[in-house]
Amino acid sequence: VNGSESSPIVRLYANGLLDPSFVANVESDRRVKSIDVQSDGKIIVGGTFREVGGNLNADYIARINPNGALDPSLTANVSFNNDVTSVESLPDNRILVGGDFTIVASGGTDYSRDGIVILHENGSVDSSFNFSSDIPASQVERVRRLKDGKFIAVFNSYSSSITSNNSIYRGVLLLNEDGSVDDSFDFLMSTGSFFTWDVEIAPDNNVFLVGKSMVNG
Repeated sequence: VNGSESSPIVRLYANGLLDPSFVANVESDRRVKSIDVQSDGKIIVGGTFREVGGNLNADYIARINPNGALDPSLTANVSFNNDVTSVESLPDNRILVGGDFTIVASGGTDYSRDGIVILHENGSVDSSFNFSSDIPASQVERVRRLKDGKFIAVFNSYSSSITSNNSIYRGVLLLNEDGSVDDSFDFLMSTGSFFTWDVEIAPDNNVFLVGKSMVNG
């Protein structure tokens, strides 16, 4: 950045110059795929990395202090078996996580999760949320919380096996607060497909999707 070597995470001043006081030692040959800032200024990151600040147990997720140093309280209590592609700090300090994973290890227990999980602030799994589907975990791109407490999950491809109440979902699911599918979200597309890569929630709770549409015929 600006002619200087840097880790996959940097902080810039408002004028675009690199802030040298922020040093986050994430593996330089790995990717950070998602980032969010907690209300206390600490930073949640997810990606393909497995080492942060010399800690070899930062398996795909980490919490970083405002100066870039690792906050070990999260990595000490949770790890994933594959990449994390989406993180979001929720208003109650829980952490919404999406990715390619199928196992979340926390508190000495391996939890089976289909690419989406909610963690408590200390890294323990929130058992009140359990998303279960036949969608390959490798397809989860982003998960975001709506103002009403529900969640939008987007996927980088679709399969006709993604069903709920006999409806075929194309790249996007609305989830209830417990992780079950909310069938009121009518994004069904009778033909073609929509490959979704990102989602953003507008102030009026409308949903913007980024992806690629292909219509049969």
